[in-house]
Amino acid sequence: MSIQNSLKRNPRRRKFLLAGLSLLIAIYIAVCADFYFRQEWYILEPNVVPPGKQLNLKEVRFEPIVKGQNGGRAEIYYRKYVTTATPRNEIVFYLHGNKGNMDLCEFQIVFLLELGYDVWTMDYRRYGDSTGEPSEAAFKDDALDVYELITKELPEVPIIIWGRSFGSGVAASVAAAKTVKKPKMVVLETPYWSLVDLVRQKHPYLPPGIFRYELPIHEFLKSANCPIHLIHGTQDEKIPFNCSERLKVQCESKGNSITGHSIMCGKHDLRDLIEFKEIASKILK
Repeated sequence: MSIQNSLKRNPRRRKFLLAGLSLLIAIYIAVCADFYFRQEWYILEPNVVPPGKQLNLKEVRFEPIVKGQNGGRAEIYYRKYVTTATPRNEIVFYLHGNKGNMDLCEFQIVFLLELGYDVWTMDYRRYGDSTGEPSEAAFKDDALDVYELITKELPEVPIIIWGRSFGSGVAASVAAAKTVKKPKMVVLETPYWSLVDLVRQKHPYLPPGIFRYELPIHEFLKSANCPIHLIHGTQDEKIPFNCSERLKVQCESKGNSITGHSIMCGKHDLRDLIEFKEIASKILK
């Protein structure tokens, strides 16, 4: 007996199955709607400025960049950390991940300062003291504004763009922008293919059309006219290692200058690993 005939003969069963199907559809719509309207809550994890300094680093703070578009009025805070080692005639523009702010992420740039680099960094909208409505366009524009401000301040000094995790997408967007001064290189630490791809690898039931944040690194790197370095742990529990593998294959097929640096058994947080420091030193030599 076919299922169709069975349902015709048993209307109560048919009614039960339709009710169950309707419930599943309602739950699916609710989950998708929740993700759509609360993407910032799921993807971004800004922190208020913590009390006191996290580390005793030498820094220079600036007045914020004040903007009146891409989400209304916004104030974008940025700063420069000054190396106490033998200085190099190069600087790093560092873009942190989706957790923390400039204060909480100071420990992430210590190795750069120890290598002799001054480090410029910034807080995204709603991170630290920065204000304004967040959006993908705003993140990209704000980072580009800070980068161009650095180039005007130090026109003769080579700039290395370094992005970690979520910040790797923002860093790649700056490297792809048509700026007056191209970076010396871009370093992407634990990068993703795109935010849509990253989330759908873990939650494939979410339709691509509901994403308001994409940051497609694979598209940005097509326009990056500088050497590209990827650093990734093979056991990354947050951003799969295959993201870097795919980025490397694509860039090689397009003729980009790209080098992949894998850390065997490395997780998402690589800072305390000797291998990470060795790779960073090799890249920045």
